[in-house]
Amino acid sequence: MRKPSKWQGAKKSESFNRLVPGGYVVTIMNVEEYRDNCLKVSYDIAEGQFKNYYSKQYEQWGGTWRGTSYQAVESRSGDVLASFSNFIYCIEASNRGYTWNWDERTLKGLKVGIVLREEEWINNEGEVKTTLKLDEWKTIADISNGNFKVKDTKKADKPQTNKQVNNNTNFNVDDNDIQF
Repeated sequence: MRKPSKWQGAKKSESFNRLVPGGYVVTIMNVEEYRDNCLKVSYDIAEGQFKNYYSKQYEQWGGTWRGTSYQAVESRSGDVLASFSNFIYCIEASNRGYTWNWDERTLKGLKVGIVLREEEWINNEGEVKTTLKLDEWKTIADISNGNFKVKDTKKADKPQTNKQVNNNTNFNVDDNDIQF
């Protein structure tokens, strides 16, 4: 094995407390339009025990930013979605003087409340794993006052097996039926 040239002074991995389901105040790190009338919102925990959780995770392991949620603006029929209206209401109520102006870039740096819920998913080996997903936008006041509910874990659909069992062991084969 070849010793890496930057071995001296390499960072050591740190223990990492796992984020738990609950209500959090977050800072919006970035917002960009994703597809047509859908926003990709990146956020990080702004205060408390898990402050800068996603930043620390990204610094330690790299890869994909984990504090991300997608917020659709309107339905296929063109109606504004209640979840988007709630998102904007929570932003405006949590940031004194801010008024939504249809420029997603103005959301960067603002704070808002979120509720994270645990969801199951099934990996390629068929094992059930869990992750946290943004379940609801809330005002900072709602989070601070405990005015939110964390829903139960969203269960994954069990994988379908492609194995078909043939319990019919009573069959007759005539040598003339064999093709070779």
